[in-house]
Amino acid sequence: MRDFVRENREVLERVPSAFFSVSMTAREGTEEACKKVEEYVEGFAQETGWHPERVGVFAGAIPYTRYGFVKKRLIRSMAKEMGVGTDISRDFEYTDWEAVRHYTEEFLEEVARNASPGSSRSYEYKGR
Repeated sequence: MRDFVRENREVLERVPSAFFSVSMTAREGTEEACKKVEEYVEGFAQETGWHPERVGVFAGAIPYTRYGFVKKRLIRSMAKEMGVGTDISRDFEYTDWEAVRHYTEEFLEEVARNASPGSSRSYEYKGR
């Protein structure tokens, strides 16, 4: 993703564009977690040089069945600290895909109206 954005940043800056981040940290919904997620997104912007006008933040998933032996145990350890699913025999989905769809539709409606999404970036938290 970083490479794609770096290579296509100029195009992304010329057209209406939006970015959404999916992470387990967003699920927490605390002020500290929100700040941490904003730091992740800002870090991505600094690394790539891309500053989308619209940023959405959503809770993620834990797909244990896709992980190898070591990664499963590392993620389970982190999940235990977060108080989320630790059964490594199954996957856990925390993403509110309806909220992702709504976020996308709102953005597309803005583009269709030829309205500028805004001059400053706004964060939309859909962690819970």
